[in-house]
Amino acid sequence: MNVPIASELAPHLLKANETKKAGEVYSLTFTIPYNNPGYNLIFDLLTTVNVNNIYTGEVEFKGRVLLSTEIMQNGKVYKEVECESELGYLNDSRVRAWDIIAISCTDFMQKVIDNHNAHVLPDKQFTLGTVDVPGTITCSTQFENSLNCLIDKMVNTLKVGYLCVRTTDNIRYLDYLQQLPGQSDDIILTKNMKDHNFSEDRTNTATRVIVSGKNNLTIESVNSGKDYLENTEAVNAGYGYIEQYLQFSDIDDPNVLLQKAQDAVEKINVPVYKLTNNILDLSTLELDPHGFHEGTDTTIRIPFLGFLETFPILQIDKDLLNPQNTQITLDNKFENLTDRQLSLQRVAQYMNTVFTEDKKLNGFYLRGYVDLLKTQMGAMADSAEKQQAKAILFEDKIPDSPTYGAMALGTQGFMIASEIVDGEWDWRTFGTGKGFVADLIIAGHLLGGSVDFDLTQGILKITHSDTTYSIFSADGVKRVINGVEYDYTCLAYTGVAIIPDTATSITIQLPNRFKNKSFTATAQAASLQNLADGFALKTYEVGVSGYDYPNARFSIDGTCQAIQISNPSNVPKIDFGITFMVIA
Repeated sequence: MNVPIASELAPHLLKANETKKAGEVYSLTFTIPYNNPGYNLIFDLLTTVNVNNIYTGEVEFKGRVLLSTEIMQNGKVYKEVECESELGYLNDSRVRAWDIIAISCTDFMQKVIDNHNAHVLPDKQFTLGTVDVPGTITCSTQFENSLNCLIDKMVNTLKVGYLCVRTTDNIRYLDYLQQLPGQSDDIILTKNMKDHNFSEDRTNTATRVIVSGKNNLTIESVNSGKDYLENTEAVNAGYGYIEQYLQFSDIDDPNVLLQKAQDAVEKINVPVYKLTNNILDLSTLELDPHGFHEGTDTTIRIPFLGFLETFPILQIDKDLLNPQNTQITLDNKFENLTDRQLSLQRVAQYMNTVFTEDKKLNGFYLRGYVDLLKTQMGAMADSAEKQQAKAILFEDKIPDSPTYGAMALGTQGFMIASEIVDGEWDWRTFGTGKGFVADLIIAGHLLGGSVDFDLTQGILKITHSDTTYSIFSADGVKRVINGVEYDYTCLAYTGVAIIPDTATSITIQLPNRFKNKSFTATAQAASLQNLADGFALKTYEVGVSGYDYPNARFSIDGTCQAIQISNPSNVPKIDFGITFMVIA
C-alpha cells in the first residue's frame, strides 16, 4: 500500500503512524486514498498488515486491521485505518475459572497459550517462546481475556519483564523477557535532539499505604497496632498525609504482608517524573547505527552543561512516512525517594539553565543557542563593572547616536547587541572559544574540512575520499573526475508481471543498459487476477532478491492468499499482478 519512492506509479499512503509501548499491544494508524490499489482490500479483523523496512529488512509492524472508517471530505475519499499488533490476538480468547497455586511463569504462560490456541483459528495461535523472568504465580482467574490475564496476574504482579511477540521460521512465539532485545542510540543536543519536555505525574502519589491480605488480614499485629505504613521522609518533605490502599488477597501471613507494604510504600510516595523527546532518528539516514527501540536504554547527553543521564525508553511514536522524525517517552528511572532527590537535583539545575518556563528545550535550532549563550554571557556582562580584569562592557544607550549599541568582552568571549528591548540589551551575536552564533552572518567564502562554499558565485564543492569532488551550483550537480565534469544521472525502469498461484518467485530481465550497473528494485501488488465473489484478500507478501548485476536480472518473490468470508478456514492461493520499479 505504500512504497517510499517518488513515483506516481507506486502506491502511497497519506499518513502512517505507529506507536510502540514496551510490553503492550502496538498500534498502527494510516490513511489510504481511494486510488490506492489496496483501498478495497481492507476488511476489519480479517486483513493482516505488515510494515517492512525495505532498507534494513526489518519488520516494523505485524498485525491486523482493527477498524476502518471510510470518509469523504472536501471532494476527497479515503479510509482511516486502525491496526493492532499480533499481541492483540490474545484478546480473542478468554481463560476459564482457574485457581492457580505457586506455578512458574513458564507453566502459567503455557496454560494460557494452550487455552487460547484451543479456541482460535491457526493463524491467531502462539507457541511459548523464551521466558527468563523468575517467580511463581498464585491467583484466581474469572474468564478475563488471555492478554489481560497475563498482564494482570503475571507482569503486574511480578512488576518485572515485558511480553513480546517474535516470528522465527514462520512460527509465532510469545516471550516474557526481563529486558527487550535491541540497542538504542544516545540522544545528543545539537545532533539528534529536536525538543525536550519534562513532566511529573502526581496521580499515584501517596505517603501512607494501607494493606490487607486474605480474609481482610491486616498488619496491625506486627506493626505496633497500625494497619498502615508511613514514609516519614516524604511527609516531612511537604507531601503531607496521602493514603493509598493495596490488597494482596493471596497472602495469609502478616509478616509477609508487612514486607509487601514496605516494598510498596517506597514506590508510590513521590511523583513519577517523565521525559519526552522529539528526536531525529538518524539511523534512517544511516548516520547512527542503532535507532531507538522500546524497552531499551538511551543516554541523554548535553555536553556543554555536563548533563549525562540514562533512561529506559517507555514508548516510541513514529511517523512512518517521515521515520527520521520520532518521539520517544522515557520512563521514570528513580526507584526511591533518595535516588529521586539526588538525581532530580542534577536534573533541576539542568532544567533551570536550559528550559523555558513551559519546560521545553529547542536545542536543535539557533534560538536555543542564543538563549543559552545569552544566559551564560549575561552573567559575564553583569560582572564587568565589578571585576574589570575579567570583563569589559562598552555601551552607548542613546538610540539616535551613531554609536548606539553595546559590546561585552571578557574571558568567556564576546557578545554584541544593536538595540535595547524591555530595558535590557538584546544580545544576538556571540563569540566564544568554541565558535560563533548570530542571527545574520555575511560571508563571501566558507571553508571547512572537505567542503568549500563560494557564496559569491553560489558554488558548493565537496571533496570525496578518492580526491574526486562534486559541485552543486545553479547549473546542476556534477561529479569531477581527473578534471572532467560528469552530470549525475540515473537509469529508471518500470514494469508489470504476474505471480501465478503455482509459483512463489519469478525472474525479471532488465534491458541491456542495466547490465553491469548497481541497481535497486522495489515491487508491490497491483491487481488480483482471480479473486472470486465471496472472497477477500487475507494477506500478500512481495519482495525482491537474487540481484544479478552483470546480466541485469533479479527475482520477485511473493505469495497471495484469499479468505472466504463465509468460511474463514478456506484460504486458497491466487494469482496476483505485480508492478515494479528499478533505479540504477
